Amino acid sequence: MKDLMRRDFTINAMAIAGSGELIDPYQGQRDLHLKQIRTVGKAEKRIEEDPLRMMRGIRFVSELGFALGDVENRAFQERSFLLEKISVERIDQEMTKLLAGKAAGARAAAHE
Repeated sequence: MKDLMRRDFTINAMAIAGSGELIDPYQGQRDLHLKQIRTVGKAEKRIEEDPLRMMRGIRFVSELGFALGDVENRAFQERSFLLEKISVERIDQEMTKLLAGKAAGARAAAHE
């Protein structure tokens, strides 16, 4: 359970018990169904722990066609200055994956 608590997003914070039972303390299955990216716990705290989580969240939006939760969207915007702490190499890796996502242009096209 401690491992799931340290995960960045609810959709990554699920596990299967030895009995085959789904362990989903943060409603990740619901978020998968809703196609929503939400953080485990307070978004602000998760971002401050590791600013790369913002890039990962946006990459999941691009790759999966999901949407950021409202709280996460606001927290990402308010803490975007923390991206300066991420190495250029890590930003490059995430941007490469983000731009290759199957839904990368979907949001922009939907607003035209």
